[in-house]
Amino acid sequence: KQNKCHTDLTPRVGYRFVLNGASFFGHFTAGGEFLMKYCLTNYGFASLINERKLEFILRNDNDWTEKYVYVSKKDPRDWKGCHHYEWDEKLTLPETLKPGANYTLWLNLPDIAPNLHDNPAYSVRVASRGVWDATTGYNRIAAFKAE
Repeated sequence: KQNKCHTDLTPRVGYRFVLNGASFFGHFTAGGEFLMKYCLTNYGFASLINERKLEFILRNDNDWTEKYVYVSKKDPRDWKGCHHYEWDEKLTLPETLKPGANYTLWLNLPDIAPNLHDNPAYSVRVASRGVWDATTGYNRIAAFKAE
């Protein structure tokens, strides 16, 4: 505090994930393959300690019962502090995708414990502005209209 660096250091204690952006390749159609490139930076000084799955959740904006979960093979504990990462994920879109419907793609880092998995209080909130949904514990990546 005496050297005036306390305000710079405090938000960086632990992990601090920022979703920098995502690019998409392919057509958003039923049964199609969709390539996503996404960038994430851990501005914190540490990485996650406990195991978590990296989930991508595709949800129909008007019918939340239509939800598809893709579990990545990437381990978020590997996201070291003060590092930038770029990855590819290939998502095979479901055959049941409704043409003309609006969908949102979310990133979810839930607690690994089955009784805490769906509790948003135990999901990791990325530090990017405007992406957090407190009711689900998901972080918004992008929105699409199915072709």
